[in-house]
Amino acid sequence: MSLIADAGLGVAAADFDDDGRTDVYVANDADPNQLWMNRGDGAFEDDAVLLGAAYNRFGVGEAGMGIALGDIDGDLDLDLFLSHLIEETNTLYVNLGGAPGLSDGFDDRAAEAGLAAPSTPYTGFGTAFFDADNDGDLDLAVVNGAVKRRPTAFSDRDDWFWRGYAEPNLLMLGDGAGAFVDATDASGDFGEALDVSRGLVPFDLEGDGDLDLLVSNLEGPARIYRNESAGGSGGWLSLRVVDPELQRTALGASVVAWTACCRLAAT
Repeated sequence: MSLIADAGLGVAAADFDDDGRTDVYVANDADPNQLWMNRGDGAFEDDAVLLGAAYNRFGVGEAGMGIALGDIDGDLDLDLFLSHLIEETNTLYVNLGGAPGLSDGFDDRAAEAGLAAPSTPYTGFGTAFFDADNDGDLDLAVVNGAVKRRPTAFSDRDDWFWRGYAEPNLLMLGDGAGAFVDATDASGDFGEALDVSRGLVPFDLEGDGDLDLLVSNLEGPARIYRNESAGGSGGWLSLRVVDPELQRTALGASVVAWTACCRLAAT
């Protein structure tokens, strides 16, 4: 089957049903999203409606501007987060797990997780799960910027045209069990910035074990927000996984590690 979407804005490739094969999720602007499950014979099948990842909890297709992947509740499967337009709540599709190759699907739990209401006044674009405070739990960043002039401007910047599109960003801190609190007011320059933002990438700028944020903006410079959090133990591990036969980075590889308290997995 074709993997072409009518209006795809974001694409994520990952193993969503733990069968060892890479699946493809496509976020579509105002149309149903697609979840192309890899059948292992070179063919894919769109199971987004069947698995509960095509619409929000009200059966409505949303804007689908950005996608984030991460295990937010510690159950070793990948959950999906999508950012949307103003007056649409961002969506959290929690992966319900299931036997390998037999997914139990997804459930929209944005409201229960505390991610719905804070997003309603903004248009979200770039988004990512990352550990902002080095406490071992995934947090969430969303960069915002309107696509049509806001009824009330947040910014008083000199360029009169773009100030009507500028919006603040969001930083949500996770508790490791699937719930988040809005920490934007305590996020320093990241939460205070008023830009028309589009792209977001977490990365370790200084090699000090915490993740900084790179943000791209319309009609403005790209910005780097250095992480100065003092949270967590500061313990960290950097890995480069290499395919021994091809002698190159093993994209899509899974890494499993055991610590004194628990089993950890990452893809």
